[in-house]
Order: sequence, then structure tokens, then C-alpha cells
Amino acid sequence: MKKKNICKSIASLLLCIILLSFIIPTTLSRVIPETKQIGQISACEITSLSSSTAQVGDTIIINGHGFGTIQGAVIVTGLCITPTTWSDTEIRFSIPNDAATGFLYVRTSDEIRSNIVSFTIKRPLLEDQIAPVGLSLEETGLFGSASGVETDGEYLYGLTGFETLCTYKIHDQTPYELVSIKSLPQRVGDLKLHDGYLYVSGDHGLYIFKTQDLQQGTTTPVAVLAGGSYITLDIKEKTGEPLQGTILALCEYVPTIDPGHLQVPLYQFESEELTLLGCYKQPVISTQRHHALAIDPLNQKVYVSGFETLFGDDKYILEIDISSPSNPQLNHREETAGLLGFDMETRDDILWMGILSQGTEFFRTYRLRSGDDHLLLDGSVHGAYGIGRTTRIKIINDHITVGVAWAGARPDVFLLDTFHSTTTPLASINSIDWAFDVTGYRLDTDEHTGKIIVADEWGGFLTYDYTSTPTPAITHQQDYHWAPSSAMTENLYLTEERIYAANRGAGIWSADRYAVSDVTRWRHSEWDWDLEDPQPYPISALCVREDPTYGTLIAARGNNKAMAWGTTFYGILYKETPTSIQQLAISSSFDPPSGLLSGSPGFSVIWPETDIVYMATGTDGIRAFIVDPEQPSITLHTDCIDTGLARSHFGTNRTVSDIHYYKTGEEQKMVIASTLAPFVNEPTITIFDITYPEGPPNRNTPTRPIQLTYENALDCLKGRSITYVDMTSSGMIAVASSHGIAVFHISWIPMLNEMSTSQAWNLIKIPESTYQPYWNTQYSQSFQDVCFGDENTLYAVKQPQAKNHGGVYRIDIEFLWEGYTHQCTTIGFYPGVQCGMDYNNLLQGWGAPDITTLHHPYALIAEENTVYVTGWSGKIDRLSFNQDNQPPVPPSIQGPSNGKTGTSYSYSFISTDPEGDDISYYIEWGDGQIQDWIGPYPSGTKVIIDHTWSRQGSFTLRAKAKDSNGRVSDWGSLEISMPRTTRYFIDNWLRIFFQRMFFDRCI
Repeated sequence: MKKKNICKSIASLLLCIILLSFIIPTTLSRVIPETKQIGQISACEITSLSSSTAQVGDTIIINGHGFGTIQGAVIVTGLCITPTTWSDTEIRFSIPNDAATGFLYVRTSDEIRSNIVSFTIKRPLLEDQIAPVGLSLEETGLFGSASGVETDGEYLYGLTGFETLCTYKIHDQTPYELVSIKSLPQRVGDLKLHDGYLYVSGDHGLYIFKTQDLQQGTTTPVAVLAGGSYITLDIKEKTGEPLQGTILALCEYVPTIDPGHLQVPLYQFESEELTLLGCYKQPVISTQRHHALAIDPLNQKVYVSGFETLFGDDKYILEIDISSPSNPQLNHREETAGLLGFDMETRDDILWMGILSQGTEFFRTYRLRSGDDHLLLDGSVHGAYGIGRTTRIKIINDHITVGVAWAGARPDVFLLDTFHSTTTPLASINSIDWAFDVTGYRLDTDEHTGKIIVADEWGGFLTYDYTSTPTPAITHQQDYHWAPSSAMTENLYLTEERIYAANRGAGIWSADRYAVSDVTRWRHSEWDWDLEDPQPYPISALCVREDPTYGTLIAARGNNKAMAWGTTFYGILYKETPTSIQQLAISSSFDPPSGLLSGSPGFSVIWPETDIVYMATGTDGIRAFIVDPEQPSITLHTDCIDTGLARSHFGTNRTVSDIHYYKTGEEQKMVIASTLAPFVNEPTITIFDITYPEGPPNRNTPTRPIQLTYENALDCLKGRSITYVDMTSSGMIAVASSHGIAVFHISWIPMLNEMSTSQAWNLIKIPESTYQPYWNTQYSQSFQDVCFGDENTLYAVKQPQAKNHGGVYRIDIEFLWEGYTHQCTTIGFYPGVQCGMDYNNLLQGWGAPDITTLHHPYALIAEENTVYVTGWSGKIDRLSFNQDNQPPVPPSIQGPSNGKTGTSYSYSFISTDPEGDDISYYIEWGDGQIQDWIGPYPSGTKVIIDHTWSRQGSFTLRAKAKDSNGRVSDWGSLEISMPRTTRYFIDNWLRIFFQRMFFDRCI
């Protein structure tokens, strides 16, 4: 018996030793894979900072122990900084201009990293910039216009909305799978892949992501630079002295770092740390810009393109010698006259350049030479004549280069020979609308040589096959290779549960109004690339109606061309399903008269009767449509087949822009806003009576007549063009005009018309002084859109123009009924910046990287304290107003951090609200499952939810809290690991094996 016990003990001991020999290295490798692992447990520890918040130039003291006596480095969000003093317990360093908010740690001389602490770097706004006041950006939804793309052949990294980074897993026979999405607080100029990292440059600096993180849903950057407005970048591997390893060059677009100078900084990137090597500085005049950059792969040179004046013959390419990286020098300036290098790519001794020019030249190639021999023009690729066309380029390999032409070129996707360029492309094809960026990869099959992926501004990410031999060709892929995105948005429509966007190129999109960032709840127009006339149509306006039988119906005004709207219009009927938006019917086409304002077709649809829809149709006024979801059909009313209603009041010099329906008692009225041609002095608010002599037309009696009878106009709005109008059910009207914002009641019009136009205008106009201190005297008074939050609250959006930043205003109004006027106070503001194609201000930077700005906003819709904003970017930003109410704290999540698949585990969520409001929770389990705003619960109540993971892997469980006033917290998170079941089987097998081997022998 004693022998058996001894044997059992020996067997157990041996079993433990052997199991630990398997388990310990595996476990430690997950926690500390190498001595350089951030956050390893060691004697090197930061215990405190003199301040966790600083500005550029400030000195920070790090206290702790184990730093050693030999100087190491301080790392701030990936940037390596040389300290000014160093001891074992105290380090001092100064904040350099390129340091960014994020994290801080110490790296000792023997490569040991300390613990990580949070660190914030505050940057002052520029002189003409105002930080948000009262309004908070809660979340961003929809992808936005596709504007940039990269691929490694397995994943697609796409830029949408000028700031949103989307990562897709590429599948061959099924749709691409969205695996992560990240909204960046900057307008992105360029993105490039290199050696497992994605580099993203923009108007605030540089973000570097590990691609493996993005593929697994983690969107935290490993390194960030701030301070520069970087329109592009390049990365190359260098061997030999003085440059070795991964070398990164950045191209500053406008002189934000050093006024009067444009800079080209050089960094080395190693072990996820950036070290500044040196910086080339060029004195510039105020109109000067740099646009493209490329590192010479073979020689110690960098090439930068730019211009002194946008329309002058003073474009150039700089050849910069970086053989002494701490002191780069200008080696040569190549004059290119009126041709600007807009994009550059290098491989071996060739430089491909996409250009911005007028004429037939699309691309150029230069041969790169060493030493004092400068780049040499090699060839040019030509196409159809164009004005202001931009092209971009991507070298796939030694044989194939691909390019695109943006700004309406046809064709606009090109296959090129990398080292043997000819004057014409090898092959070409048309994108959906405007091809903005391009990438590709080699993938040999029996039928094709590889893939081309295009960022189409209106259509999203399009995949094509290309064949290089024997006959070069490009063919399009099927629908499942199309990753759609929401293009430039014209206006918004709000229902109780959803928000809808009318897209100029991408049809109709909708999102959950309470969770606009929830991708799983986005819906969009279905589209078939195989059709001769592919969908979706560009949509300028829409209206939604709930039908008791057919569900959510949408009527929209469609067009045949996205950017300029074209000349052909349609009425389109859609139905929204739980997963998509389906086109049910389309009307016959109609062509309103063309003229000076033919590009302003009207941006309004109303649905006042069950089967009648009215649409603003620009130069011919208003057209009525009869809707029949049973057939289904949407047809022009018999009175509107040839011309619009009230045609005699509108025309090519006075076009209808917006319409609203108003009912008072038994009377029905149409309030019509219009836009004027130059020097036209007509009123831009007119009121019409709507009557139906035989009753309203419907699907069964579609020919009943409609009468629109002119009633009145507001004289003081003569000569003031109006883009949008909003109207409350009580009759309050707000207008966004070329001369400012005006607010009045419909019943005031007769009395206002008895006054002089200047007296009446001054009574209803919201004074410019209302916007102080937000008002910039350089602004025009033109506003783009207005919307009532309630009877006494107005939101207005001013479209940004160049450096004059616009944004969203919240204005409180007290109506003085006896005087036909009001008193107004601006109590909220959120800034916006321009992101259009003004090449003088293409990437005009914002002063503070930590303030996310609205990108080119010009349309909004509001309800009470929540306002939704959209514009050129195509995204929807949800803002909230509450000067007193603060959001809840991020939820604390507690529960098992690892376990077994198939087993249910309990997790607790708890958050508190500063005002004690009830709280609801939104939970993402990390495996695709969500809990959608459960609650509400009293503030501080622990909520316990069970969850079961069905697959192995590492997951980020995260949750956010929302109070009863709609304020949403930041995310709280918990990392979860479901271990491999193979480990369990190995451990179990080893246990049985050793038990039998030792225990049985002892018996």
C-alpha cells in the first residue's frame, strides 16, 4: 500500500512537471513573447508623471525605478524621444512637435520596456478655429464616399468618408467580409501597406496600424505622429549605410509645422517605434503646395512634386539627397511646367507619376539615376482630353501597373506595362462613376492574371479581373465582389426608428437613428452590375411612409448622373426590408427645361396623401406622382406628364429647391422655396393652395385633377436664393439663404409685405451678431440648411469654404409675436472643415487632432437635442446638445477572462450617470453577437448577462452606456480568450498516458 502511494506521488509529480513544461512556455509566450513586449512585468516601472497632460515644448518628469544609469528612450505613442536627463529613478524629456496623444513608456538601454501609462498632448487651435461648444459628437455612421484603397491580396483596406478605415476579408466566391471599421479624427491623404503594417497619413499626421490587428477587429494604432498635414507618404526597405531598415518619408502639404516652410521628414520604423532621422525644409510662398512623394528604391534620394501657384506653369519635382539623413539636401529641381505630379510610385529604377493637368496626358514615367545624374523623362501615357483631371497609380509587380483617372474621365481604369510604357494603356474599362484610387495584386488562374480594386467615389470598392497575356484586358467581377459605400449625401429623412440618406450615386441608405454606427443595421439600395443600366440611381431627395400592408415605402427623386445631376429625372418607389432597400418601380423619365440653374434640380419630396407624392423638379416647379404599391408602380400624374405644376411661376432663372406641406383647418398649402439665377429679383418663398376638386387622386382614380393656386409670396426675400426650408406643424418657417438665416410664421407674411423689404428682412433675419464669437467676418452670410429641433430651437449648417471653417449652430429663439420678430441666442456650435477638390486647400488642417471635425457638412435634420449631419463625405454624424447633462461613465465589465467554448458564463456590467439618470447598455460580445440597448436600469445597478462562445479565439467584449437623455458613454472593454480545445485534449491524453505508465507499473 505504501509502495502504491509513493508511486502515485512520483507519477503525479512527473505529470505536473511535464505538463508545466508544455503550459508555462505557451502561457508566457502569450504574455511576454520577447523582452520588447510592451507592458511586461519587470523592475522597470513608471510610478508617476509630473503631468499626464502637456503641450508641445513642455518638460515632463517621469518618476519610477529600474530605469538604469545608461540612457535609454522615452516612447510617446510610438515616437522615440531622446530624454534631456536620465537616472535610475527620474527621467526628464521635452514634448516634440510630432508627439501625439496616446500612451507613454520607457525603454531602457538593455531593451526592457516599462509599464504603459496614458498621456495626452494638447494642441492650441489655429487663430480662426473654434472648439465645439454645447454640441458633442456622439457617433458616426455609414461608410461615406470611397476615396482610398490598399490590398495585400487577402484583405482590402478601404478609406471611406475621407476618414473611416474599413478592413475587409477577401473571399473568392462570396461577398467580402467586413472585419473592422475605424473612424479617424483626420482627413486622410494616403494609405500604404508595408511588411505587415498599414500607414495612414492625413491632415493631423500619421497613424500606423498592425494589419493583423485590423484583421482581428482591433483598431488601436501602434504608433501615431501629429503636427503635420501629410498628404502622402512612402516606405522602403534600405540596406547599407547610412540608411538601414524600414525608412518612412512624409510629404507635408501645407506649412503647418514651420510657417513659411514645407517639410519632408524622414523616420525609421523598428519594433513599432518611430525615430526621426532628419527633415528637409523648403522655403515656400503662401500659395505653394506639395502633392506627391516617393523614395528611390536603389539610391539615397526622395522625390517630391509640387507647385508654386495652382494655375501657373510653375509645377516641379524635387530630387532630395538623403545620403546624410540628418541633413537632407536639395539635389535637383525638375520643371514640369503646367503638369503637377499628383501621385508617385517607384520600383527599381522607374518612377510612375499620376498627374493633375489639362489635356490628354494621363501618366508619366521617369528613369531614376544615381549620384549627380538626375531623373530622366522616360515616357507618357495619353487618353481622351480632359480639364483638371487627376490620376493615381499603383505598381503591382515588374510587369503590371494599374492607374485610374478621377474627374469624369472615360474610360478611367487602366492596365499599364511597368517597365515598357507605351503612349496608350494596355487595356482600360469604365468604373461606375468616378475612380478615386486604385490598387491590385497578382493572382494567376486559368482565365486571369490578377485583380484590380478601385475606390469609386460613388460606388464603393469595385473589383476587376485583369489579363496581361496574350491579350491584355480588364473585366468586371460579379456583385459579390462589390463592397458598397454611401456616396455624397444630398439630404436626410428621419423616422421614429431610422434615418435615411439620399445619396448622389449610391442610392438610398438607412441606419438605426439611435445607433448609426451599427453596421449590422445599415441597409442600402440593391444593385446589379450585370444590368445594362446598373443601379442604384443617384438620389437627390426622398420621403418615407409606413403602409399598413406593404410596410416601409420610400419615394425618391432619381437622376441619371451623380455629380452634375444630368438632365433626365425619375420618380422611384422603394420598399425597405429588414436587410436591404429594394426598388419596386420607376416612373417614365422626364426632362425639365435646361438653363442657368439646370444643375440645381430641387432637393425635396413630400408625401401628404396616401397615394400622392410631390417632388421638387427644379426649373419646371413641382411634379406629382401616383403611387401604387400593389402593382407596384409610380407614375406621373396626368397634369404633370409634360410640365410641372405651377410652371408659370418657375423656370430656368427661378428653380424650385424645396417644398413643404402645411395644413391649417380644412386648408392645405404648399410652401415653396426657390433658387435664383444671378441678377434675378424674384421672391424665393411662395405659398400655394392645394385643392382636389374631385377628391385626392389615388391608385384607383389616378386622373383626378390637382389644382395649385398661387396665394402669396414673401417680398423681403426677393433676390435671396434659398437652398433649404424647414417648417413646423404650427406654421413656423426657417430658411437657409444666400444672405443668412430667417425665421417667421406663415401668418406674418401679409403684415411683413406691408413694410419695406429692408424693414421686414431685418425683423425676420437672425443677426450676424448672434453667431459671435463663432462668426468669422470673412465668411459670406450664406447658409446651406436649417431644421427645427422644436418650436423654439433651430439648427443651422454653414458649408465650409476653403480656410473659413463652417459647421453646425444651435440657436435658441424667443418669438416676439406682436413685433413679427424674435430674439436669438447661439448656444451650441460644432466645427466643420472642407474636404472637396479645391487643390489649393485639399488637406487644410485642423489645429487639434483630438477634436474630430465634421467633413464638409451641408445637410442636417434634428429632433429636440439631437441633430444628424451629413454632406460631401456621405457619412452621418450624430450630435447631441446638453450643456448640463454629462454622459455616463464607461461601463465596468467583470467576469471570466477565459474559459471553454460551449459553456455559458456570467458577466456583470455597471455604469453610473453623473446626473443619476437611468442607464441602458449596448453590448458587443466580440464574436458578432450583440445586446441592443437593454434596460433602462437605475444608475449604478449591476446588470448580469450570460453569454456562450461557440468558437475558439480571442475576443474583445465591450459595452457602452446611454442615459435617459440620450448621452452615450465611451466604450468599456474586457479581453476574453477561449483556449484551443486541442490543448485540453493534449493535456488529457498526457494525464492518462502517464497515469498508466507509472501507476500501473507501481501496482
